[in-house]
Amino acid sequence: MLCFRLQQTIAIGPRSLNADCFAIDNVNTFMDDLRQSTIQKKLHFLLKSIDDLRRYLPSRRQDYQEDANTQCASERVCQMIFECAIDINEQILKGLEQSTGRKGKDGFKRLHQLSIVGMQTLQRFTEGSNCHVNFRNLLVHVYDKIDPIAAYHTARRLIPDATRYAAEIRRYLDALEEAEDAAQMGTTLEAQDEPPAEA
Repeated sequence: MLCFRLQQTIAIGPRSLNADCFAIDNVNTFMDDLRQSTIQKKLHFLLKSIDDLRRYLPSRRQDYQEDANTQCASERVCQMIFECAIDINEQILKGLEQSTGRKGKDGFKRLHQLSIVGMQTLQRFTEGSNCHVNFRNLLVHVYDKIDPIAAYHTARRLIPDATRYAAEIRRYLDALEEAEDAAQMGTTLEAQDEPPAEA
């Protein structure tokens, strides 16, 4: 079991973890800077895509049904949001577990097990026939049979759900950075406490 120790409580997902000891079984505590930078860029793209979807979606369902261009644009942005979230999950798990990562629903489930995303996020993305990952699969594999009414309601739900997911990832990255800073500070203090070498 690997464990990093912080001096404060860190909020991750829907609950606060007592950061006196945040323990994860069989994972690496830290990620390299390049992978963290990749995740940060994907998170930035995710937030931009959420803003785009918010801008594209009309407030009235009828307006959406009557505008094929809006439907195409919204579906494309939804797919980008799904793919971006799946990529972020995979990058985090590769960095923590040094594995090939887990795609689709498995990635969200593993991040929930690690307390990185909350139960509501897990349920919205992975559970039930109307979950977001299922809709992503429809967009990829049966894109010519998308029900515009179902797509509209899914896109409307996706905005707050993806926003919540992004906030949970952001909190996790902040906590990871704090842990690394604390570890570096501890290393520095230990070095200062070492007795001078005898001549």
